[in-house]
Amino acid sequence: LVRTMCNLSVGLYEKGMERNSNQIVINLLRMHMGMDFIKKATGRSEEDIKKLAEENHLPV
Repeated sequence: LVRTMCNLSVGLYEKGMERNSNQIVINLLRMHMGMDFIKKATGRSEEDIKKLAEENHLPV
């Protein structure tokens, strides 16, 4: 039970971190930052950034 609860809390934490990272990428795209800058600032792949841009109807 303790292991399950710990795993659940880690999963929730990681999901929250992913949402925060996604929001940062979206904010940088809205600020018209370049791909190289966003990749360096967030550590995200170009593919991830393009996917988020497309999902949020933002130019890359």
